Amino acid sequence: MSSLALVLVLAACGGDDDTSTASEGGGGPSVEIVEPTGGAEISVPFTLVVDSSEELGPTDTGNHHVHVYFDGDDSSYEVIESGNGEEHEITVDSPAMEGVEPGEHTLNVSLRNADHSAAGAEAEVTVTVGEEGSGGSPSDDEDDESEEPPDYDY
Repeated sequence: MSSLALVLVLAACGGDDDTSTASEGGGGPSVEIVEPTGGAEISVPFTLVVDSSEELGPTDTGNHHVHVYFDGDDSSYEVIESGNGEEHEITVDSPAMEGVEPGEHTLNVSLRNADHSAAGAEAEVTVTVGEEGSGGSPSDDEDDESEEPPDYDY
């Protein structure tokens, strides 16, 4: 009797596979977020690196591509159509950043067929989005100082 209960519990747990990186059976397509890693603090712009079992390319080639979005809202997404393991810069102008405020968020990727339908592989990581411009370069401060004329009082 306890064996039957264990089988039922395991079957019930296996039904919700929302964060899977592969289709059921383990032989289907996969996608993963290589960078940023889970728990990372990111500032915009940030570098995104994805890896997929499928060749990525423009939709008109018939290849797969990846949709990038936040907090499960796939209505505003950026399309990644090139290379596995390549760095992609996600900027403040990206549709994926629409409505994303500083704080903790879930970064989602979804492998898509050429027609934008889901290909059966998704991944997500939790990141903390910092204030826009929080990673400003030191040269910004130097420019402010150079605008003032020198004080020559001899």
